[in-house]
Amino acid sequence: MLKKICAVLLIACISFAIPGVSRGETTKLTKWDLLTYWAPQVYQDVRQDKVLGYQYYAAGDQITKVNFDGDWDAGNSWDRIRDEQDQYGVLPAYAYCSYLETETHHFLGYYYYHAMDDAVIKADRHENDVEYVYICVEKNNGYGNFVVMVTKRHRELYAYYENDVLFEKTDGNHPKIFISSNGDVINSTLDFGAHGHSIYAYDPAKHNCSKYIGGDAIIYNVGPEAQYPVNINGQYEHAYTYKLLDIDEIWQRRFDIDTTDDATTTFETPYGKLNGRDEPAGGIFPWEKVYFYDPAAYFNEHYNVQSGTEYIVNPFTEEQDFLFDKEFGGEGGCPFCHMTSIDLDSRLSAFTIWTGERVDGLELRYKDGTVLSNGDVCTEQTLSLQDNEYIQQVYVCKGRAKGSERIFYIEVTTNRGRSISGGTKTNNSKTFTAPEGYCIIGFLGRAGDELDRIGPIYQKMK
Repeated sequence: MLKKICAVLLIACISFAIPGVSRGETTKLTKWDLLTYWAPQVYQDVRQDKVLGYQYYAAGDQITKVNFDGDWDAGNSWDRIRDEQDQYGVLPAYAYCSYLETETHHFLGYYYYHAMDDAVIKADRHENDVEYVYICVEKNNGYGNFVVMVTKRHRELYAYYENDVLFEKTDGNHPKIFISSNGDVINSTLDFGAHGHSIYAYDPAKHNCSKYIGGDAIIYNVGPEAQYPVNINGQYEHAYTYKLLDIDEIWQRRFDIDTTDDATTTFETPYGKLNGRDEPAGGIFPWEKVYFYDPAAYFNEHYNVQSGTEYIVNPFTEEQDFLFDKEFGGEGGCPFCHMTSIDLDSRLSAFTIWTGERVDGLELRYKDGTVLSNGDVCTEQTLSLQDNEYIQQVYVCKGRAKGSERIFYIEVTTNRGRSISGGTKTNNSKTFTAPEGYCIIGFLGRAGDELDRIGPIYQKMK
């Protein structure tokens, strides 16, 4: 009899040790358990109408993955949707996700990719689009407690606390979000109520009316299968599941970069901007944002979540072989990126600048014989590097000439204090200094007959 009582008590204890209830350590949850439990329920507006004769396609409003067409050339997404409707008229549903953990909090990221940001006005179009949601969860030995959700709308972030959010409780605690459709955001009188995939906390009073959606909008729920939304008619009458993908799949491709106009790479810049060919490049993964690589610092500063600052899980703060800085200058000339021609073993042997009143161009020579030149030639100065000498700092000034901003002055300094300089100083300047343990190994920017824009590539020193 005593054995039977003990067995019953043991079963009862196990039955009540459910995830999400703070009863001490019970079941060890994986990151996928947490990411799935909190994955947003997506209310997606979709459009397939015409505005002033311009046709929208439903696939442009369907969440999917960058390689939805089976390749990693992000520059053909526009053609796939607009010119190959027979094959890409309906897209499988995916979302990328990231997971970071401190001793006190979980930081969950969800990244919703659309193949295009379409609009009546050409200036408001771009190939590829990425918006995202971050959810901060306080640990409680289970699935945790919701603290704050941050959504991205173009360049801005908006915060929602628990009382601002509705949740779908089926198989988790899924914040309800609304993603707007494609459409013109420059002149809304031509295209009323369109906002180009902006993400909001879902508001039934607002996001069910004709001002924001038409007669076609669907619901996406997280699930094990990437379903195809074959029926988009009606206001949220049809629901489909989207599958989560680890953002590491994209993160590992971040150096697949080519800045030229006919590039077939995934990215156009090292800042996470996806490639574009038929329309301007767009869709930016937030590699350089603090909330991506150090969310504890970001959420503590902006929302006082009181997270610990030591990470248990953070794959994005490990020392990287290469780092990038923001470019400085104008929009003229053609883009260039030295990242496609160098690697971790590259070593600079000489640095040349060509200058007159402004900076005409530069040339980098490497010990393996590689020569990278950008811009045009003029008065030449060359700094030949000695053993154990490297470029530590670059100081540049910009100004306007021939109708656009250009680099007017450059000064290059090594770790031994030797330098070369040329051009004309202005009061609009920027200093690039290599972080500790790194050197400047190359550049990205724009150049034509002069140097228009420049930003350094930092290499980790061995």
